[in-house]
Amino acid sequence: MGIELCPAYRMRRGSRSLAGACSIAGATRGGYSFAAIDSGAARVDGFDVRGVNVEKARFVARVRGIENVNFEVSSCDEWLARGEGVWDYVFLCGLLYHLVEPWRTLEEFRRRARRGIFLTCVLNGGEDGYTPFPESENIAASEDPSEMSMMPNTSRTIMEELVKHGFQPALVSESRSTNYWGGCSLFFRRLCGVRYVDLELEGREHFDVYLGPGRNGVGYGLMVYNRSPEARSVSGTLIVRDAGGNIVHTIGPGPLELEPRVHGVDDDASTSAYLDLDIDPQLPIPATVEIEIRSPDRGSVLTRRVLRVEQDENR
Repeated sequence: MGIELCPAYRMRRGSRSLAGACSIAGATRGGYSFAAIDSGAARVDGFDVRGVNVEKARFVARVRGIENVNFEVSSCDEWLARGEGVWDYVFLCGLLYHLVEPWRTLEEFRRRARRGIFLTCVLNGGEDGYTPFPESENIAASEDPSEMSMMPNTSRTIMEELVKHGFQPALVSESRSTNYWGGCSLFFRRLCGVRYVDLELEGREHFDVYLGPGRNGVGYGLMVYNRSPEARSVSGTLIVRDAGGNIVHTIGPGPLELEPRVHGVDDDASTSAYLDLDIDPQLPIPATVEIEIRSPDRGSVLTRRVLRVEQDENR
């Protein structure tokens, strides 16, 4: 049994990936790491705080005859303290909710990711933010597992941490495994050479809407996530204006079918919609991008986001 990466976050051939914690310690023992190899990654480096998990992942590599992987015993803090290494993709699976300061971990590891970050995480639920989590077993990935971990409450909590560092979500998938906890799988693509500044943001109680790099980092893509427990049929429009306010690209209005967001233990997992946009990969910089999600009859505006795209040589 293995894990297959969906097209939204398939690895570029020849890329290098870093896999942390449950990325190599899951039920498939290295499942995400080997899925990256199967999707074209040239090499995967991985770490886990428990030696037994590292040995199991190494065993699977030997059985499968895979030589371009390297698994080491290390805590998250120890790995970061090395201060070396940059990878095309970073996998942070089953890690954040074991950490005392997961926001710091995200900030540090985003420096190590050239193209994207994939993560899975248990969610506490409730409002955006974090909830202290006393672990019953000593399995924390930080150097001092006796300290209280901080579990993210929502997917949006994690998304906003990475958005402010120049990563845009391309995939959001959520599930509910119990009456209290849920879980998420998220994939982010890195903005290169530009940054976004929000000028308008309305209607976030209905949808999360993000503009990011297209598949394989070419062009642009639109990610829309339905925050309602009911399926939604909506109409989407995207307009790009140059510095003078002239319209240079228009997409839509066009129909979008959004599945309901998972809310209960008996609900199916929910997944965001992602659209590759047929616009010039080289937007006129600076530019303004207007995104509107409307009711099917194109009447009332359900959510609206206006972004200014600026050059940023630091990204």
